[in-house]
Amino acid sequence: MLIQPTQLATRVIRWVRRHTSATALLFLMTGLGTWAFVAVASEVLEGETLGFDRTVMNWLRNADGQALGPAWFGELARDITALGSLGVLSGIALTLAGFLWLDRQRHVAVFLLASTTLGALVSFGLKALIARPRPDLFEPAVATFSKSFPSGHSAMSALVFLTLGVLLSRLQTKFATKVYLIATAGFATLMVGMSRIYLGVHWPTDVVAGWALGSAWAAASWLAFDRFDKRLTAKGNTKRRNQPNG
Repeated sequence: MLIQPTQLATRVIRWVRRHTSATALLFLMTGLGTWAFVAVASEVLEGETLGFDRTVMNWLRNADGQALGPAWFGELARDITALGSLGVLSGIALTLAGFLWLDRQRHVAVFLLASTTLGALVSFGLKALIARPRPDLFEPAVATFSKSFPSGHSAMSALVFLTLGVLLSRLQTKFATKVYLIATAGFATLMVGMSRIYLGVHWPTDVVAGWALGSAWAAASWLAFDRFDKRLTAKGNTKRRNQPNG
């Protein structure tokens, strides 16, 4: 039996009321991120985005094919893009996981490493599957060693930075502080992706797809972790209540 639109809307409203706004937001991020990635990937595979990609990249270059801006700006872009490299992000994730392990939050540490590792494998797997060539309009400003779609720097920076932003925000009580931490993570992700376009190593749609994939993966991971964490906490509380006194 098919569900009527009014019944579906009623169920959605009831579900949102039963859950926190944060949970609803994570579900929204997962859905929108997944939809955006699939939509962009579909257009890329059909070759519909090449005109847009070329136009945007040409905007960032002068008539000689050189990136706009002074020399120091190019160096700054290379510094920023390094924040999204596998080595830097792996170091950040391992350092924080080590801290969480020593702080006896071992299930959080395992979650962090599992989420980032699986996310990286998915990103590289999609690169190999889609096999989109790198931009060939200009000489790239940094070396590249893999295919172009989706942008691994954009996907992994979104995954790691947003995960860290949510993790740190859970430790805060002030709403403004929570917003600041997540906004900072989002800004860092934005800057890494834009640097990839500026340096000529990714098409704009590679970066958009990377952002969508990383955001959806981070949100879905936190939804899974939140459910697991609540079950673990409930199990621990039940075990303590069943222990004999004295």
